[in-house]
Amino acid sequence: MNVGVPPLGGVSVRRRPCDCSCDRRGASLIETMVAVSVSATILLVSIGWIHQSFKLAKAVKQKQQHHQQLMRLGDQFRLDVRLCQQVSRDDDGRLVLRSEERGDVVYEVDRNAISRAYLSTATEKTHRENYSLIAGSDISWDDSELPQWITLMIRRSPGVAERSDRKSTTAPVDLKVRVAVGRWLVASSTVASNEETGR
Repeated sequence: MNVGVPPLGGVSVRRRPCDCSCDRRGASLIETMVAVSVSATILLVSIGWIHQSFKLAKAVKQKQQHHQQLMRLGDQFRLDVRLCQQVSRDDDGRLVLRSEERGDVVYEVDRNAISRAYLSTATEKTHRENYSLIAGSDISWDDSELPQWITLMIRRSPGVAERSDRKSTTAPVDLKVRVAVGRWLVASSTVASNEETGR
């Protein structure tokens, strides 16, 4: 018998259980904190971008609506002035366009909007329409050339002028419409007189 070697069925050799934790690697507290802080930074930056994009989209939409209102107002003002017989200002500062055939049209400025009221002689009803403009718009009538011409001027006031009542002449002009009073009436009467003399 071998003295140093244990018999086959005798005392078994104890083995250490397999340590599987050496194959698994967990995240430490520092790594977790770094990952959370990076994720939070990315989230905050993306929220800022989204907010700025919404703000920019709102500003672009507001400018588009302002431009559309200016175009509508300019076209309607030209039509009304060309078809009226007389333009005057009343005691309240409203612009009154008189026409015996069509009726009276009254333009009134209310802060950042212009209202148009049309009193038709045919239907005896008043049609109202509002043109809302961008905040800080400076609306004025130039009646120095009456009774031949009337001018509508809309300027965009700078930020300082929005909080004060000062009118800036250096502000950019959004709309300037200079129209001849009764232009289409004069043209139609000239054509009618030419037809009569031609006969």
